[in-house]
Amino acid sequence: MRYACIIWMVLLSFFILPDVAGAGYVWENIITVGEHGMVWNYNEEYEGSNAIFFKTHIDAELGNNDSFVNAWELLKTDVEMRKLINSSIMKNMDVNINNSAEAIHVLDVDSSICCETLGKTNESTHIINCYNVIYSFDDSLLNLGNNIWFLGEPETKVTIVMPAGVDIISRDGIENAIITMQNNSSVISGTFDFVGEITIEYAENITWNINHLGYEVNTTAAPGETEEPFSSCSRSKFILSISEKLGLFPKR
Repeated sequence: MRYACIIWMVLLSFFILPDVAGAGYVWENIITVGEHGMVWNYNEEYEGSNAIFFKTHIDAELGNNDSFVNAWELLKTDVEMRKLINSSIMKNMDVNINNSAEAIHVLDVDSSICCETLGKTNESTHIINCYNVIYSFDDSLLNLGNNIWFLGEPETKVTIVMPAGVDIISRDGIENAIITMQNNSSVISGTFDFVGEITIEYAENITWNINHLGYEVNTTAAPGETEEPFSSCSRSKFILSISEKLGLFPKR
């Protein structure tokens, strides 16, 4: 779902925001697809005058309009953002497998509003907000089809991690695409095109599958690497627990 656009529309209803698409605002997508589910992580950054307007909006529309963002206003913002994202997904699912969302279900929406938002509204800070949506699949990804579609914010950064042993056959809708391998997983990074829709055709890597049946794969990260190289925000214990159950991340 195009959450960045929705959030900015909310703010624009109260303010004229400068440089919306410029250096003062960044929206990044990190999508980790597992065998039986996926996590879509959004990182939202505000700097400069955009950070001031974000804080001012919270204080004026969700708080007591005293030119200061306090803890209860931050908590209210967190709750409202979760409702906003969940409502948007219910109206228009942003993930399809083989042109259908019937086998895809939203388990949870998690939000983390940056503590740097606290304080005087006229003081600029570097704000990074994190949103996570956890999905489950009724069956394994390979059994459900051979292509997966994502609806995102046009012209924003995106990283998509496919399950181990699943190859990317083709991709459409992603610009400046770079495909690499990370712990036996195909990883594609680039930007959503101007339409904001990405379709990835995938298939099982037969060679990996045969080797995997012969011995236990070591899921421990190599020295100097992390198990979640693409996440700029720490996920909550709840999200990690659910992700492990879905087979999205190796258990520690």
